[in-house]
Amino acid sequence: MGENNTLFVDNSTYQSNGTCSANCPIVNTSDYRFGRAALTFNGTSTFINFTRLSYLNMTVQTFALEAWVKPMGGSSGKGTIVGGFNSTRAAIGNGYVLYYNSTTNKFGFEAAGLGGVGDCGASCNSVSNFAASPFGQWHHVAGVVEVLGSVMAMKVYVNGALVSQTNGGPANLKQIDAFGVGAAIFAN
Repeated sequence: MGENNTLFVDNSTYQSNGTCSANCPIVNTSDYRFGRAALTFNGTSTFINFTRLSYLNMTVQTFALEAWVKPMGGSSGKGTIVGGFNSTRAAIGNGYVLYYNSTTNKFGFEAAGLGGVGDCGASCNSVSNFAASPFGQWHHVAGVVEVLGSVMAMKVYVNGALVSQTNGGPANLKQIDAFGVGAAIFAN
């Protein structure tokens, strides 16, 4: 398979392998949900990066991002679970992000059509769950964008239950420059 601590193999038909260099997550073989291991991210700087992939530019289509996560606390702010964003990872001028806000203990999902996520005003759709999701427990979280004509509806599911949704906002997400898993990329 060729997978190691810096190469994360995609066995799908797309074969879009992920890589990391100095900021790699830790492979955890003692605490995992499925399979034989989980990846442990520090919430601030560890991430897996995927090259720009045209099929991940969700400009005018319905899509979902989902993951099993076990928040452990420690950092503050919104830490990326998975998302498509600009190349600097410092601000999301385009794209979408499924995140965990360690300050409020809530999951969220944001998508920007024109501005940066977390600071994109009217050009950003944002939705987060209303009940806190406890540290130290596994959660299945999903962010869904449904394109309905010229607007998009966004939803957050936690452990299979719809916990929040919003309707409206642009249905024209801009093209992303990168796709990644992990790392804190924007503040509260």
